[in-house]
Amino acid sequence: MVVEEFIAADASAHVHSRARGRFEEAVALVRAAHGVAVGGVDPVGAADTYLVRRTDLNILVEWFADKYRQLVPAPAGLAERPLPEALRDRPCLPERRIRDMVRIGLVAEAVMGRPVRMELAWKNGVVYVLWCEAAG
Repeated sequence: MVVEEFIAADASAHVHSRARGRFEEAVALVRAAHGVAVGGVDPVGAADTYLVRRTDLNILVEWFADKYRQLVPAPAGLAERPLPEALRDRPCLPERRIRDMVRIGLVAEAVMGRPVRMELAWKNGVVYVLWCEAAG
């Protein structure tokens, strides 16, 4: 069992230090969303998706999702809320944060000796690594 502090995140992301698939270059995959959870963990929200070249952290591809809902802290856990209209068509995180997350993923990969996948949360400009595991 793992017990961790709950982070009421402004934005969350999943990072794969080496994206699976056939790409011309080695890339990392980042999926980011407003609120507490993202992607496969978040059943309500759409995520922005990035492919980032591992060698120089250049963002090669970015897809911005149509975002309408997010998960937010509530007295009984999490609640689904409408995403404020001003945030719906904007990236969840600035490009420098996307690069920072890939950099963290590459360091974790170097330590673990194999590609990793991890979940990170941003709160008030601070990044938190929620979990990290070797990617199969």
